[in-house]
Amino acid sequence: MDKLVKQIEKIREINKQHKLVIFVGAGVSQNSGVCSWWELVKDIAIRIDYNDICEKCKMKNLICSECGETLELCSFDNDECQYKHNYSSDEFLKIPQYFYEEKGEEQYIQLLKEKFGGNYESNEIDNLILDIKPEHIITTNYDHLLEDTKNINVSKYTIIKSDKDLLTETGKHYIIKMHGDKD
Repeated sequence: MDKLVKQIEKIREINKQHKLVIFVGAGVSQNSGVCSWWELVKDIAIRIDYNDICEKCKMKNLICSECGETLELCSFDNDECQYKHNYSSDEFLKIPQYFYEEKGEEQYIQLLKEKFGGNYESNEIDNLILDIKPEHIITTNYDHLLEDTKNINVSKYTIIKSDKDLLTETGKHYIIKMHGDKD
């Protein structure tokens, strides 16, 4: 417990020095019902029929102990294969890129709007992050939950959606959307 208290004190000190930057990932938005990165990639993989994992699957060529035939299924007794969507770090980046290349920018943007354009509401973690008042917030999230919060501190932040907007105004606090956003 002492270690945790020391870490909290260290964060407070960094914040007093105006050097605190908070990184926000998909887990924060999931509290509002937004899909995780894994769920998004899985949906994209299904849409483009991505099956590299299935081609390499160790379960693919099992021999049936009863009849001796080779099994070439990605399910067994109507249970979906547990390995089917077990993507590597590289695949989490490549699969959306494959979709973009195969379907084009328009369909890619439409997919992002479909997935992130729902009527989601900011959650308590979004508010707590803004209560801390970090210098900057960096997020990988496409949604608008941080900037749509009713927390009064959000007005102190400039939203950065592309590289060209970065650091255009000095002395400002930023919410930096590393991958842009649904718009």
